[in-house]
Amino acid sequence: PNGCKVDNDQQMTHVPGLYVAGDASRDVLQVIVAAAEGVEAAIGINNALLREDLL
Repeated sequence: PNGCKVDNDQQMTHVPGLYVAGDASRDVLQVIVAAAEGVEAAIGINNALLREDLL
């Protein structure tokens, strides 16, 4: 109901591979916040994929 708990600054949750942004991560209904969190999530996803490629 109040969003999903985010574990770090790249919008990653405690569920591996699950990233959230905007209204899914909190109850703030502001487009600019959602857009910024979307960028943070995209960076986190990209970093995770790069780490997988290095393994």
